[in-house]
Amino acid sequence: MVPLGQNCSLFLTGIPAELDVTRFMAQGAEVQIGKVAALHLHQSEPGQRHKAAEITMWTRADAERLMLLILNRDFCFGINRPLRAFWNRRRVGPQIREGSRVIEATGRHEQVEPGVLVPRFRQEFQFELDQVDAKMRGPNWTVVEYRFGSFEQA
Repeated sequence: MVPLGQNCSLFLTGIPAELDVTRFMAQGAEVQIGKVAALHLHQSEPGQRHKAAEITMWTRADAERLMLLILNRDFCFGINRPLRAFWNRRRVGPQIREGSRVIEATGRHEQVEPGVLVPRFRQEFQFELDQVDAKMRGPNWTVVEYRFGSFEQA
């Protein structure tokens, strides 16, 4: 078990029900929350205005920074929507693996488009997709960047 002082995972409440991974990550980038290893937004119940999330940072320092940003209300979604942060009971230690939440795929248009690759990715791992951007396009090829909010091996 990961010691409490090394836990890099936070449980957040008070997140607007309509918020998606892309908007969460964009807001996080604006206030420089640090490097996110995983983000899972829980689905809100019908009629609920808020939902919860679990976020794991790469380092304890990043997790502490995020906690402080939330406590000081520097990371929020609207003036009337303060977030609450708690150290997650499901403890996750610092991330020591090399890696990224981004895959850049280069190939023929029909091979790298989301309709083809997303189902293939789902066979290999579980994830929440942040955004997909076509970075470059040639006559017979495309470079597509897939950004993930979180991922886990299936």
